[in-house]
Amino acid sequence: MEAVKLYNQEATQFTVRFFIAPDATVNGQLVLELADFFLANLVFPGCRPTSLWTKTPGMDSKPSIGEFSEKRWSTAAKRLAANGLAVVRLEAQTRDFPDQKIDLYVHGNPPGGDERVQGAIEVTRSVPYLRHLAASSETIEALIEFGRTAWNGATPCYGFGNLAILPKRPGVTPFAMGGPPKLGPVAPPADRPHAIPIAYTGNDIDGNIDSLICAGRGIKGAFWATYLGARHVEMAAAKRS
Repeated sequence: MEAVKLYNQEATQFTVRFFIAPDATVNGQLVLELADFFLANLVFPGCRPTSLWTKTPGMDSKPSIGEFSEKRWSTAAKRLAANGLAVVRLEAQTRDFPDQKIDLYVHGNPPGGDERVQGAIEVTRSVPYLRHLAASSETIEALIEFGRTAWNGATPCYGFGNLAILPKRPGVTPFAMGGPPKLGPVAPPADRPHAIPIAYTGNDIDGNIDSLICAGRGIKGAFWATYLGARHVEMAAAKRS
């Protein structure tokens, strides 16, 4: 995914993410409701579903990954309704503008399942798709409604929305004796160019918070990834670049 400028910073995506405790269950009917809502209200006309991932409950179960089709989705919907799936991922993109992408990812332990992982409900879209979404008040309301339904139905332990950049990994190159080069963690810039900072995916957001929850140390307090005040919203609306 190519990074683009947003608030004088490089960003690739925006994610609304809800985390679910490992000992909680997520009813498949809720997941089906969220997926149907996603397809009907958050996937724009002209943006078509391209792939569908599913996985049955069980830590040793392997995912089924393939192109999206009405037949595959109909089969997945029936299994969801019967609490027969632990993972669903729907990806969509605009045919003429491949940088406009959106996806839904749900991983939860259904009633009767034996998943023992940190579950999640996520909607991720590329920054070009985000610009398109932000231009429509109806779509913004739809995203809020999606979040409200996920929060009330899955009772997640916490959630947040954040802009992020997925750093490119260096390509595979021959290296001298002594083993592959050691790659240090990717750190965000010391001086933020804007009041709404860009997270580095898998580093200062996902890894940090996930490790705290899984270690039983509770959640972090209010900080920029979990709380946006009126001033943040005002600045976000006032300037685009």
